[in-house]
Amino acid sequence: MNPPANQATAVYDALAYVLLEELAKERGKRNAVVVLTDGVDSTLQGAQNRPSYYGSVLPFDPLLELATELDTLIYPIYLDTKAEQIELWANSGMPHDKAASLAEQAYAVSYIRLKKLAEASAGRLFEAESLEQLEPVYELIIADLRTVYTLAYTPTNTARDGKWRRIAVKLPSNPEAIIRTRRGYTAR
Repeated sequence: MNPPANQATAVYDALAYVLLEELAKERGKRNAVVVLTDGVDSTLQGAQNRPSYYGSVLPFDPLLELATELDTLIYPIYLDTKAEQIELWANSGMPHDKAASLAEQAYAVSYIRLKKLAEASAGRLFEAESLEQLEPVYELIIADLRTVYTLAYTPTNTARDGKWRRIAVKLPSNPEAIIRTRRGYTAR
């Protein structure tokens, strides 16, 4: 059985697949994922006990943990499709005000989650209101990737106890510099 057209998006499963299956082969290299999405995983919209093709099997929190632990920058490009979704739901018989309310909630959650994924991976969230705005966004991502530097250090606490270790990178000689880093690591 195929999923209904325009109703099933498994954003979390797709990202997890890329991170675990495709980029796992590229360990030790600088990796980045650019994902163009509205961020709405159909699991946010669906009912309980439905087939998995209506959205991701993987919940958001494990995906966020993957983004935190793997050495891959995630650059989500948020493309707002809320108006189209409201129209689709309203045309299928849902009252317009209910469609607008549901879409507002789903898209707000999706945007926050995309931002969390970007921050957890030391990537950056971009926005585009239309497909015409994508070219300058891609140019910004390319410029960003040109300025990525990798730093390494040896921790004084060498215990591999599975605990979260917070790290902070500061540049005292240039306090205005924009520094995006992972917030820490899990000691494994």
